[in-house]
Amino acid sequence: MSRKPLVIHIVLLAVIWPGLSEFRALGQAPFTNQPVPFTNQALATVALTNLTQGSAAWGDYDNDGRLDLLFCGVAWVDVGGTNSYYTNVTQLWHNDGNGQFHQVAIPAPNVGYGSVAWVDYDNDGYLDFMIAGNTSGTNESNVVQLYHNQQNGTFTNVPIPGLVWSFQSATGTGPDFSWADYDHDGRKDLAIIVPSNGAVQVWHNNGGGSFSQTFTVPGLGSGVNYKTLSVEWADMASDGWVDLVTCYNNFTNYEIWHNNYTNNAFPLFADAAQIEGANNIKQTPAIADYSDGGLLDLLIYNSSSAAGYLDQNLGGYQFSQTGALVYTGSANFSIAGDYDNDGYPDVAVLGSVEGVYHNNGGGTSFTSNSIAGLAAGAAGILAFGDYDNDGRLDLVTGSVGNPLQLWHNTTPVTNTPPTAPTGLNAVPFANGVVLSWNEATDAQTPSSGLSYNIYVGTVPGTDNYSGAEADLATGWRRVPQRGMIQGTNYTMTQMPPGTYYWSVQAIDSAFAGGPFGAQGMFSIPGLAVTTAYCDNITASSAVLYSSGTTGGTPTTGYFQWGLTTSYGNTTAPQSLGSGIGAVVPFHQGISGLEASTYYHFRAVVTNGAAAVYSPDNMFYTDPTVLIGDTNGSGTVTAAEAGMVFSNYLMSGTLVLTNPAPMGAGRFGFSLTVITGWSLPIQASSDLKSWSNLPAPATLSYDINDPYAISSPQRFYRVDTSLEDVIELGAPQRAGALNGR
Repeated sequence: MSRKPLVIHIVLLAVIWPGLSEFRALGQAPFTNQPVPFTNQALATVALTNLTQGSAAWGDYDNDGRLDLLFCGVAWVDVGGTNSYYTNVTQLWHNDGNGQFHQVAIPAPNVGYGSVAWVDYDNDGYLDFMIAGNTSGTNESNVVQLYHNQQNGTFTNVPIPGLVWSFQSATGTGPDFSWADYDHDGRKDLAIIVPSNGAVQVWHNNGGGSFSQTFTVPGLGSGVNYKTLSVEWADMASDGWVDLVTCYNNFTNYEIWHNNYTNNAFPLFADAAQIEGANNIKQTPAIADYSDGGLLDLLIYNSSSAAGYLDQNLGGYQFSQTGALVYTGSANFSIAGDYDNDGYPDVAVLGSVEGVYHNNGGGTSFTSNSIAGLAAGAAGILAFGDYDNDGRLDLVTGSVGNPLQLWHNTTPVTNTPPTAPTGLNAVPFANGVVLSWNEATDAQTPSSGLSYNIYVGTVPGTDNYSGAEADLATGWRRVPQRGMIQGTNYTMTQMPPGTYYWSVQAIDSAFAGGPFGAQGMFSIPGLAVTTAYCDNITASSAVLYSSGTTGGTPTTGYFQWGLTTSYGNTTAPQSLGSGIGAVVPFHQGISGLEASTYYHFRAVVTNGAAAVYSPDNMFYTDPTVLIGDTNGSGTVTAAEAGMVFSNYLMSGTLVLTNPAPMGAGRFGFSLTVITGWSLPIQASSDLKSWSNLPAPATLSYDINDPYAISSPQRFYRVDTSLEDVIELGAPQRAGALNGR
């Protein structure tokens, strides 16, 4: 894939950013340098030092309301003297409460140079996890594995055939994979770095533990120095659809790949932004809405100048380096989170520099603060999470020369969760729904800085269709991270017909989830089609009939027909409209048929994204049949009936009158015949089997068909094979009238 021309420009702003006055008006006082309130809290008996080249992730895997800790990396195991050693580790530590943890055995291999992450990939309400890493330092020992939570404290491996991971060098640290629902079908999908040229593969979650590769974001070439360093899902355009953010080792650009799922005219992901200003990148960007303005910004690291800068999101994939120098020095890893509960995302950094960097408001300046006892160390691990539920983000760290450490946050300000969103509204369409709500409020984070998270279930009070990774009763988040929804609306797609229940919560800059709003309900009518039937059959033509149910988007109906169930012929599509649940009849004439032949046919109703088919049906082109419903209206008029009978009776005096339904599916009509005639009337439902009605027709005889109630259509003819009719000169042929 050829690279697009550079579309992002470095803008040196000559004026104060327009939104800054809004944030000053919120009453955020200038930050004064003061000791940062973090204290070292021992992780039980963890004896790991120099824990590097890995990652850590907080998540409540057993739904007990406390965050547990999963991590991997390369560690120095200090057992005393020459017996100590370096080793790869993958460990899960259960949070017992009161600051106590204990290690839980898991079947995952020990890996370094990789990543760990929690995800509820199957929407069963319990967090599963994935690891990717290297077991021995060679490309042959790369592993990537997904583990399903058995809901009893154990995990089992879920194989994903064809999935591989790329071994990364020690020059940087970042997520090797990321989970998000890119197509809004209710299941979280996977983006992961792959070998060879540093490309990123997108794997679609098909449900039932099945995944399929749907897209490859191209790499930049072969060799370690050109491999993808990190990949993350984030809605960088705030359009409701997550994009991919990648950065490359020793390259000058961060790349944003726009999600084109709703536009089939473009690739699924297209290179929308190449953000310059970062030379010799060695670190994943820390993504957050640092200005609380509703758009996600990027904290980038320039190793040439050994400094971290903020690239401000101006909208429309336009970014500007604001001049906000976040930190100076070499940093291997940085993360975002509001540690002091003032409503603005701050930054934690680990490398040759360490500590937290306070956002002074609006993302225009930052103040450096050290954590007493936390020493600088390269290539470490870093993760925010409120492990003791006191409303303050705590921090876990690991780095060269330092043990694995848990830092308890004792800042005097307690964070409060956002309010529940109100005004929940659902607008269904064919196979999907548009969900919307009003902005929530928060005592610390401005409404424009909140993100959102939804749940959808097929049973009230459940999230079995689209998992929330949160406690539905309280809103408490089982994973401390921002919501994937940046605005106040969200579109679900590919939904089967049925009734659904949903709600939404707001998430603040300290990753606290507010209560879910009042649960809403909606129904997806879906597409539907009635059994097709055939009418007005002659030796060479017929009219096909059916009805389609629309589902909220432009819907069409057509017929397939032919000599076998492979059909081979298709009629022109007819518009059925775009309403929700409207039943619209449609019919189409076909011609050029062979006489005395059986044909298969069925109706099709589609909205472009999905199609439904009626059961197969058949008709017979009987050369002896004359059509009564000549205009294809579905009703035999008196004039049409008279034409039929005058066609096959030379006298021309036989006339059908007063055709009318008689209730409960019965059909009656009258015949005017020549005085002295008595004509047996036959009826059929398939034009193949005929039977006489109870009594023959005489002068102005009222005919009633008692069996019409059990048939979708009925055909009538005069039995011209009888001797009394022949003697009066009637020809040897029969006609048919459609009785419906």
